[in-house]
Amino acid sequence: MNIFDKDIEKLIGKLASEKIVKLTEAGDVWELVAKNPFLMERDTKIELGGYPKQSINIITASSRLRDMQEQLKGGVYCIGDPKLLTGKEKHISFGKIVLLETEDIEDSSWYDFTQAELITDAGIRMKDIMLRQSPTHYNINLRVSQNAYRSGFDAGFLGRTVYDAYTKMDRVRSATVIMIFGESRLYTELLEIAEHIKEITLTLNHIFDGINMDCGSCDLNEVCMEVEGLRELHKKNTKV
Repeated sequence: MNIFDKDIEKLIGKLASEKIVKLTEAGDVWELVAKNPFLMERDTKIELGGYPKQSINIITASSRLRDMQEQLKGGVYCIGDPKLLTGKEKHISFGKIVLLETEDIEDSSWYDFTQAELITDAGIRMKDIMLRQSPTHYNINLRVSQNAYRSGFDAGFLGRTVYDAYTKMDRVRSATVIMIFGESRLYTELLEIAEHIKEITLTLNHIFDGINMDCGSCDLNEVCMEVEGLRELHKKNTKV
């Protein structure tokens, strides 16, 4: 059951007209730390995402990823100018899209896998870089410190570090990381897709919490009805 396929197809369609540049996934990754660093504005070289700039953060998966698109075959890519990360601007809009090609995942394992995605994303805590995410998980804000800048942090390091984290996940065959630097129509156009992915994930949470409810009164009923397999999965897991 590939419950995110329709959203992935829409996302790929939105990317079709974009100039997407391949970066290398080979090379060193940035050092990870146990605790998310705290940076004041005076310590910050550049800020990615965060008000008043735009951002988008999407992580989703399918075992059919290679069948749905030809251009992106795993690795690190960017839209926009990656040199903005090391330029003179102090604050830019930023996006991160992660598409995971997985093994076939059993219906009963999708909840665990989506939780593992979120844990992996939150766990990419980089040295001298502060990560902030919205409760919805589809907005992202990074503050890159002066120290990180002086140590050579750039788009390549960022992409490789994200790529490395996701390729280490269980049941992941390959990862495609797409970063967006600077202004783009995509922040607005991908928002609906990001929200729908979040709603499917919330629906999985309800299903695997074993909540026995009247589907007609559930706020997520529409999602459950439109995504193939979710309603059947709910019936299987509802407590009697």
